[in-house]
Amino acid sequence: LIFRKDGKIHADNTDGYGFMKNLESAGSNWRPGDGPAALLGAGGAARAVIAALLDAGVPEILISNRTRVRADALQEEFGKRLHVFDWVQAGNMMDDAKLVVNTTSLGMMGKQPLRVPLDGLRPGTLVTDLVYAPLKTR
Repeated sequence: LIFRKDGKIHADNTDGYGFMKNLESAGSNWRPGDGPAALLGAGGAARAVIAALLDAGVPEILISNRTRVRADALQEEFGKRLHVFDWVQAGNMMDDAKLVVNTTSLGMMGKQPLRVPLDGLRPGTLVTDLVYAPLKTR
C-alpha cells in the first residue's frame, strides 16, 4: 500500500500475476487465445484471475458461483466477455473450456468437496485451482 499525501491510497494486487506465472511454469500447452476459460467462484481471487486472463487475451470467460448475484456483479464489472451460468449448470461450462479454474473454497481442508461434473471436459483442457490446503486435491 502506498499512502499519498493527498489522502489517497494506492494498492497493487499480485494474485492475477502469480496465477498467470504458475500457468506458464506448469509446462502445459495452454495459451490464452486457445478458447474460453471456465471459472468457478466469484470472490476476490476470481476477480484477480478474471482480470489477468482478460489482459492475457482469453476471448471469453464462463463463470459460475454458488451465489449467482456475485457472478452477475463480475459480469457487470468486466463486460460481455464474461458469461454467467447458474451453479447447478456449472458442469455445462466444461464442454467448450480450454482452461478450468476453481477459485472457490470447495476442496480445501475442512470444506465440502467440489462437486461439479467434469465429464464434459475435452482432452487437453487444463484444470487448475487456487486451493492451498491440502496441497493435493482430487
